[in-house]
Amino acid sequence: MPDSFISGGGAAGLSMADWMDAEIPEGRLLIGPTRAIPAGMRRYALGGPTCSPIWRDARVIKYLHGLDTIGRLRLRRVVQGVDFRVSDMQLIDQAMRDLAMGSLSAFLIPRAIAPLSPPPVDPPRHDQGDEDPPGQPAQWSVTDRVVATLRRCVPLLPREMQQAAKSLFTRETLYWLAGFLVVWAGGHLAGYGEAIDVILLGVGYAMVGWSVFQGLNDLGHGIALATTAKTQHDLDEAAKRTAAGLTILTINAIIALIAKVKPASGGKRPMVEEPPPPPEPVRPPPREGIPEPTAPAKAVEPPREGTRSLADLMAQRKALAKNFYEQAGWSERRIADHLKGIDFTKPVDVVTLPEGTSVVQHVLPGGKVGNYFAPPGTPASSLGINPANRVPTMFTLSQDTQVLRSTAAPVQDTWTVPGQVFDAEGGGTQYFTTNPSNFTQVGL
Repeated sequence: MPDSFISGGGAAGLSMADWMDAEIPEGRLLIGPTRAIPAGMRRYALGGPTCSPIWRDARVIKYLHGLDTIGRLRLRRVVQGVDFRVSDMQLIDQAMRDLAMGSLSAFLIPRAIAPLSPPPVDPPRHDQGDEDPPGQPAQWSVTDRVVATLRRCVPLLPREMQQAAKSLFTRETLYWLAGFLVVWAGGHLAGYGEAIDVILLGVGYAMVGWSVFQGLNDLGHGIALATTAKTQHDLDEAAKRTAAGLTILTINAIIALIAKVKPASGGKRPMVEEPPPPPEPVRPPPREGIPEPTAPAKAVEPPREGTRSLADLMAQRKALAKNFYEQAGWSERRIADHLKGIDFTKPVDVVTLPEGTSVVQHVLPGGKVGNYFAPPGTPASSLGINPANRVPTMFTLSQDTQVLRSTAAPVQDTWTVPGQVFDAEGGGTQYFTTNPSNFTQVGL
């Protein structure tokens, strides 16, 4: 399996939240701790064996020296061992030394590319509509295995995504898409891998932020498993991992990828069905001798920028959260109650908190450890709960743990103190986990 998609290659989670992230003419520049690099990202490292040394990279030097006040404050959080007594120039010098020594890394994700021509694809060896080929997957072509995996992953997606995926995954489109994904997961040959990364990262990052790297890793790992599948069970396992990646990346990322496909001659480019444009209004011919009235000028309505995109974002974030709760085996009613505690106007993502991470939970005396934790110092009221009678209790993680990260919504707490309504303002970062036993109370 390619190094790009080996599990555990880095945690696309808490550690990446403080990374430097900027748009430069060549693409998106990322700078952060080397230990936090997520799987699938190393191929974009600056200063590699084929590049000039990182401390001589003009793009990095120009970016660091051009930071504004807020940017320099963020850099202080990234560079270890500096405080506010260190001057700005000393800070930048230390950052360059850390880059040279390897404790910091810099990455450049290039800008979007032109439409792609598909790589060679094994043609289907059967003609059975939407059914699998005969025999076991070990006897199928690699493309057939990936197509079967993509079909199997549709029922595993959140309900909100299933219908869109069914409409999108026609037989013809599946084989085009499979050809790209096979090359992508198989080692990024002939430039296809990097090009697909750019498309998926460009859309996925805008939708789900840093979680896009976890989504890429899951998708790539699932496709890599599919290419080597020998049994139906192998395909089922590949479909689970693929569905996890698609859930994070969103169906919009796959639509963007398909939109870049330029099929070979004779093929038809897959399109997302759109409603036909409204017909032009029919105007009666002017009556002879009577001048046609001039229509009054209409006021130009200001564009409602972001309205639809925010609604789409909120729907996608809600689907991601709901799917995470469903994987915990929760009932629809229980899930609905907990979704009310999330502010979906803010980012929602699935991240991996590394072993040793410190968190806080506001525990009621004699109560059991719950499923929600927060960064140290987060007050109870910003987590949507009444602080009365609660004790802020510190925990540390005994192992890497996947959590749902979100922002608490303002709610009325009626359960902490029976008969009392407390208006909690929300706004704090919260982590939901299905494995609270991985969190060890400090001091016990």
